Amino acid sequence: MLTGVQKKDILIIEDSNAVTILLRQFLEQLDYQKIHTCEDGESGIIKFNELVKTNNIPIVLLDYNLPDMNAFSVITQLLTIHPETKVVIETASEKSEDGIKKMIAYGAHHYLPKPIRFEKLEEIMNILEAEEQEIKTKKLHDRLDELLKSNSKISLFRLSQSTKADSKEVLAYLEELESGGKVSRIDEIKEISCNSCGSVIIAQIFHCPSCNRSNFKQDENSYICNDCSKKFSEPSSELICLKCNNKFKAENAMWQTSQGFKLN
Repeated sequence: MLTGVQKKDILIIEDSNAVTILLRQFLEQLDYQKIHTCEDGESGIIKFNELVKTNNIPIVLLDYNLPDMNAFSVITQLLTIHPETKVVIETASEKSEDGIKKMIAYGAHHYLPKPIRFEKLEEIMNILEAEEQEIKTKKLHDRLDELLKSNSKISLFRLSQSTKADSKEVLAYLEELESGGKVSRIDEIKEISCNSCGSVIIAQIFHCPSCNRSNFKQDENSYICNDCSKKFSEPSSELICLKCNNKFKAENAMWQTSQGFKLN
């Protein structure tokens, strides 16, 4: 199996309890921990919808013949809920080349014949994991490219936190760009960070010095609060962490220093 890849949830939609038990046991050996099981199409679709709502898009192992509907009906409904769902069809009845092509055309990613050969299942899971990692890597690289283009200079720490990616993974891509002459290292960048979680993704907010509300307007050379009607020459300010919502004064901030980069 691939290492360093976060395991996705698995949803087994299978009416044979014996097959379900065997699949679960083998998948657990492959280090899959979040395995959900359903015995028919309707309950499988309901469970799939619940998982999608919690942003856990599972890999689906789907029996071709279910008590209430066949695989084509189930796949259609799963892909309506989430079009990028990875579905593996398992069946003993649809072994013809035309049948397999039809299931692939309907949206299945792979075909697993019964009786199930677990080395074949492991091969399929490896392929799906590799595809998932490739998609995640491309999305990360696209996001890093956007950040580099929109900033004249930016720190490794900010790039990592903005993408929620491991700094080693971010640095590896930056070094790849650097070797191709696309980015350059600059001096280290020192940035204000949250005194609670350490994030450098910080914003400044302004408010009335009297009532601490932000509902005010500027009137010539002063400001007027729309809530308490007080006039003031300058609004008070504080910093807010966009990661943990912690509010703090600038004098209470922490500082983070990391390598700086710029796009050539």
